[in-house]
Amino acid sequence: MHAWLQVTQKVTEVINAARDLALESSHQQLSAIHVATVLFEDPNGIAKAAVLRIGSEDAYRSIVRLLKKALVRYDLQLRIR
Repeated sequence: MHAWLQVTQKVTEVINAARDLALESSHQQLSAIHVATVLFEDPNGIAKAAVLRIGSEDAYRSIVRLLKKALVRYDLQLRIR
């Protein structure tokens, strides 16, 4: 399999997971917060590996916690509109 096909497949998986997260949250639109949350919650993903390489497990958990808070704020903003 060509490397670009693997990248395309992974991107498709991430976008689909982010879409599912948005739908589960009753959000009408897919946002960067959904994509970032999916990327960072993947225990074997590149986002976690990058943070662990330059930081620590605590830093990684803090990022995930902040993304979850941002997702809640995003939900609240949508409800206010």
